[in-house]
Amino acid sequence: MQVSQGRLVNEFVQELHEGDAAIFAGAGLSRASGFVDWRGLLRECAQEIGLDLDQEYDLVAVAQYYLNLGSAHRYKLNDILLRAFRDEGELTDNHRLIARLPLHTLWTTNYDTLIEQAFHEAGRRLEVKSRDEDIGHRSRRRDAVLYKMHGDIARPEELVICKADYERYARQHALFQTTLEADLASKTMLFIGFSFSDPNLNYMLGHLHAISEGNMREHFAILRRVRENRTLPEGERERALKYDVNKQELQLRELERYNIHALLISQFDEVTDLLRAIQVASCRRNVFVSGSASSFAEDFDEQRLREFCLGLGERMMDHGFKLVTGLGLNVGDTVFQGALLRLHEQKKSGSEHQFVLRPFPRSSRTKDGDNPDAERFLEGYREDMIAEAGIVVVISGTSRSAAISRGVMQEYQIAARLGKPIVPIGASGHAARQVWEELRERRSTLYRGLVSAEQYERLGDARASDAELLNVTMDVLDRLSSIQ
Repeated sequence: MQVSQGRLVNEFVQELHEGDAAIFAGAGLSRASGFVDWRGLLRECAQEIGLDLDQEYDLVAVAQYYLNLGSAHRYKLNDILLRAFRDEGELTDNHRLIARLPLHTLWTTNYDTLIEQAFHEAGRRLEVKSRDEDIGHRSRRRDAVLYKMHGDIARPEELVICKADYERYARQHALFQTTLEADLASKTMLFIGFSFSDPNLNYMLGHLHAISEGNMREHFAILRRVRENRTLPEGERERALKYDVNKQELQLRELERYNIHALLISQFDEVTDLLRAIQVASCRRNVFVSGSASSFAEDFDEQRLREFCLGLGERMMDHGFKLVTGLGLNVGDTVFQGALLRLHEQKKSGSEHQFVLRPFPRSSRTKDGDNPDAERFLEGYREDMIAEAGIVVVISGTSRSAAISRGVMQEYQIAARLGKPIVPIGASGHAARQVWEELRERRSTLYRGLVSAEQYERLGDARASDAELLNVTMDVLDRLSSIQ
């Protein structure tokens, strides 16, 4: 059975929020970066032994035929692999999107380092395991772990590539096999760029199916829909297409046996759209709180501001939101305090997953416009934070040098450019008031009709009680977090 993109996104994102999602990347993910696939890697070897790869489907066997000719051929194959992966390769949008997803587990059969590069670029700590002995060690400060079950190009002599390597896999890589089976049983996998011709994975799926008596966890796969082979004579194309469609239908039924639901796409570019939809949906309930307060509005004094921010942090945890903040003076730090206190009261474990805290480096804090390099750094820093949020809340917004904080206004502009829904607490005054007034006339289009005129006016009403302001703010956040 084929799955719709909407269902795949919704269910996979739910597993992401629970910490039970993983991605399995195959060769198709790296192909757009300029790296060759298995056919490209083995073409030179196949020619040397008189085989035409366009007529061969069992590429593992082709590699074995080549290595059967002697040990010197393993050395030569290693050299081919090193030359093929000599350059780092160009990161694609897909790699960057994957690196920004709140994933904790990734698997790949690829030898390249593109996933590692993407995580480094995103500022996330990735622990890489490419040998069995790596599995027993755990970094205390990792954001995610990548299992390279077929090895890493840095050690070409250890790569799993031929029939003998697969035959020895269960004995030589028992920890990898056990760990993957455990993840297949406990996590929802999204297979990308994978053809399901890998003997190891197919064995493990069959083993799990047998021991679970068919009651396997749900997984998803992105597969390319078969298309007409235009290299064939016109008279043969229709017959070949019917054959390929039938074969793909049979493959889909086989995947269903393992509870793997496939999303068929026409172009691999559609993977980018899917990953972007997953990213948007995954951060839908992440709220970035923008604001600082070195002075206070007449109708929203320091005590009231702090009580409102404490209450907002508490209510965000009650409603299951994730707080993203740079810990702005008297605003972000107070919202965080309220959230932390509420989680402590609820005695919830894993509270670190409820926050993305990015305090601004002191060395980069400059007066407006007096250090262009620092300004560029701060803008990029703010954009990285806001990119992780689904909604932006603006509170107060004053700085030591200005009644309207330049930094808060920059965060507002970045959020608008990134298309994030913005909720200005205009009642708190200063930058928040200015943003509230600027968005007032565009409320109906900005919020897709989800926020009423009465609700928006209440956000700007300093005469409203703190309870009323908190109620309307949380109602607006709940409504906006439902946007698909």
